[in-house]
Amino acid sequence: MDNNFTYYNLNPYKLEEEDCVTRAIADGLDLDYNVARNLLQLSAKANNCDMLCLSCYRLLLEDVFLLPVRYCENWETVDDIAHMFPNNRVIIRVDGHLTRSVYGGIDDLWDCRQRLVDCYWIAG
Repeated sequence: MDNNFTYYNLNPYKLEEEDCVTRAIADGLDLDYNVARNLLQLSAKANNCDMLCLSCYRLLLEDVFLLPVRYCENWETVDDIAHMFPNNRVIIRVDGHLTRSVYGGIDDLWDCRQRLVDCYWIAG
């Protein structure tokens, strides 16, 4: 396994808080952190859901940004998905966490490369 993980905190205040959904969507869609946070809050309010919940942020990714969801069926890890799409920005969901791969690199607060992926969205 190559070292395609880099510690990266997109939070503008450099806080390490439960904002993985905002960080992953902002970086995955190449948006400003606060723009992504506002979009998530608007989507949550419009759909009466918690912005950190899969069913809520899926609405933003799939209905607003029109990104089709892809499901993993072969026990792919975050690292596998990153290697499968080295020319793309990919938003990746694992149990309890949302991360992203940007052009094959995984930038996050912690190294989640070996976590199993249940679904992902190719953003560009």
